[in-house]
Amino acid sequence: MTQLERQVGRARFRLAMNRWFGLLCLAVTVGAGAFAAIVLIDRLYGWSWPLGVFGLALAIAAFIVSIIWATGFANG
Repeated sequence: MTQLERQVGRARFRLAMNRWFGLLCLAVTVGAGAFAAIVLIDRLYGWSWPLGVFGLALAIAAFIVSIIWATGFANG
């Protein structure tokens, strides 16, 4: 492997990580909006839902969705 190939490989890795971080931020933003809606519904109707479980589930879902989205499985 030449020096140019190593540099190109590192640049491709950085670009892929930047793309994933961007998609992770988008997925976390959507998850936070969903969590805010769940909290609002919980407070309005006086239900006692386990908000910690919902928050953890949304965080895990955002992480998994961002990985699937970044790897291209959802792109076609």
